[in-house]
Amino acid sequence: MHEEELFGVKEDNKQRLGLQSPDVNDDLCPERQETELTLIKVEVEDKDTPHIKEEVDTSSVKEEEEPLPFYNKEEELMLSDIKEEEMEEIVTKLVDEDCPSEESSSSSQHITTEGEKDHCKDSQEDGLLAPISDDNDAESHSPHTDDDEEQSEGVNLAVFRGEDGKAHVLDAYCPHLGANLAVGGRVVGSCIECPFHGWQFQGDSGKCENIPYAEKVPDFAKVDVWHSCEVNGQILVWFHCDGEEPQWTVPEQEEITKGEWVYRGRTEHYVNAHIEEIPENAADLSHLTYLHTPGIVSGVDLRYTKNKTWQFVQHHWKAQWASESSPFNHCSQMLLKHSLHVFGIHWPLLDLHVVARQVGPGLVFLRFDHSFLGSGMIMQSVTPVEPLLQCVSHTIFYQSNIPAFVPKFILKGESIQFERDVMIWNNKTYISKPLLVKEDSTIRKHRRWYSQFYSENSPRFQYQRDTLEF
Repeated sequence: MHEEELFGVKEDNKQRLGLQSPDVNDDLCPERQETELTLIKVEVEDKDTPHIKEEVDTSSVKEEEEPLPFYNKEEELMLSDIKEEEMEEIVTKLVDEDCPSEESSSSSQHITTEGEKDHCKDSQEDGLLAPISDDNDAESHSPHTDDDEEQSEGVNLAVFRGEDGKAHVLDAYCPHLGANLAVGGRVVGSCIECPFHGWQFQGDSGKCENIPYAEKVPDFAKVDVWHSCEVNGQILVWFHCDGEEPQWTVPEQEEITKGEWVYRGRTEHYVNAHIEEIPENAADLSHLTYLHTPGIVSGVDLRYTKNKTWQFVQHHWKAQWASESSPFNHCSQMLLKHSLHVFGIHWPLLDLHVVARQVGPGLVFLRFDHSFLGSGMIMQSVTPVEPLLQCVSHTIFYQSNIPAFVPKFILKGESIQFERDVMIWNNKTYISKPLLVKEDSTIRKHRRWYSQFYSENSPRFQYQRDTLEF
């Protein structure tokens, strides 16, 4: 089979990611009928490599927040007593006096979302789409922060669904006195209400719509909005460290949208690793034979997986990886064929064909088809939580007419194999210039492909300091 045939992609690029949420089967997620309020904490992670901008679906980078000025008693004024122009002059004056200049601030000020350790250069196609929430469950995501060191440690988001059913993603902290909108706040129409003083902010624009004790709402009272899109039962937020608009969309899986495939389970793992190493696994073809050949009955502890007791069950793998061409050069594909051997005998009924398609730096769609066990999909998402800590979730959708134990068994088997990788990742170091042999050529190709998700402004994680002044 030619490489073009093997990795050709049929992509329906007609549907663009927008603010409107697609129809999702209500049976999958009954919670969609209720008002939802979720706190999302997303953190920047990195280690000597620039931060990735993960495609968190829709949005741009926030404008830098001005540090809160300190007022003297003589300068205390009520908002309602000053005009907007005067207020801007006062704030500008106080910021000039009290805040450090750009030149003296840390380089981490440009950090934003999903971080990486030490990486390649710029690319106009940077972006990170990380799931902020599942329709079946709430999930965390990664946004960005503009000019603040907290950026590298994470960002809090408030994710809620208005009474009209539309999902919104806002910065979690009220600009009034900093209360967390997602902790004790409530949904009022299409607004979220602060639990501290009752300020209400619109989900679409972030603009303050009502202050219960004030005669007038200042025009500049608002919180930053992360434009979100809801697709395949997930809410995604777009992040780009340079503030660029989304440059690609996440493909809709029609079987999920139409309800032909239903939700059958989800796993979540926290991995101590550079974010790039997780998707790089797809291009590391040689590790499949060594790490994943022992049967799943031998467990996840690598000290015992090659025990002779379990050698009668073995998984055999054949895989290929390749990046896709324009206009899908932000995507790559892995073709995987799995066969099971028991006591050396091949059981063809358990052969499994998997097509793993990665979209951007953090989303992978693993579609598998079986001769009599049906077909389904596992969606993998990688969300940075903090430097060198990733949250990896796997959500499975499967044919509705297939008994639930079948997809649950598949998800369990995938989880066991994945945890073997986790044991490696949790105890290894990231090498930006690894020693590779000819047979590792796909790893080199993958790193070249993945470099498009970094830019010159991608922050780097510092391993060490030159002095003892911490």
